[in-house]
Amino acid sequence: MLDNGIICALRIDGQIAAFFEGFKDEQSILIPRLAIDTDYDRYSPGLLLCTEAIRNCYKVGEIAKFNLLRGTEKYKYDLGGITYFTNNIEIDLRSV
Repeated sequence: MLDNGIICALRIDGQIAAFFEGFKDEQSILIPRLAIDTDYDRYSPGLLLCTEAIRNCYKVGEIAKFNLLRGTEKYKYDLGGITYFTNNIEIDLRSV
């Protein structure tokens, strides 16, 4: 983990089966990108990766929330996620 960045990967037989990247914000880890290799779908590599990352963050004690951000994918709810609404703001700096 860097100062506020995080990259984690799950390897199966030496191959990357899933990875995520994100950043730390106060006591949360926010994960905007999670990808899996579909050759390993049967192992649910994204779910395994998130489970182990959450377990590790809990042991360290620094992180209170693990946020997988936008989307309603099933695995997010399988991990105990809840739906919340996000406001989007667009600022046009060309008109300032």
